[in-house]
Amino acid sequence: MVSDNQGIKTDLSNPVGFVLAPVTIAANLGTSIVGGALGAVGIVDNSPTEPGRRVALGERGQARLARLQSAPNGRSFDRAYIDQQARSDAQTLALYDAYAKSGDSAQGRRFASEALPYIADEHAHSASLAARIGG
Repeated sequence: MVSDNQGIKTDLSNPVGFVLAPVTIAANLGTSIVGGALGAVGIVDNSPTEPGRRVALGERGQARLARLQSAPNGRSFDRAYIDQQARSDAQTLALYDAYAKSGDSAQGRRFASEALPYIADEHAHSASLAARIGG
């Protein structure tokens, strides 16, 4: 287990946990460094000095949230949510793929290359689910 002062733990015995370790670490760093504005998605900052302080969403984040909030029923919400998840997974896959090919750190490129199969698998699952439910 890897833990930090924010209490978010990542289980490195699971390959997906290992792949997501940078996300957990980045979330914790983002919370500490930029008040929780990790990727401008808007998360609740658990900073001990200002517990529960909210960070503003960017325009795209607001649009995604509005789409979820305006869903007229559970099925529409599910479709919107899984569509957003599949798109996010595709973006993550593209980022790791690009870094694996041309990142500025040999260690980072190696990590990205090793993580790609797991991220691709996650993307395949979310894309398949989006296709099945009509996301």
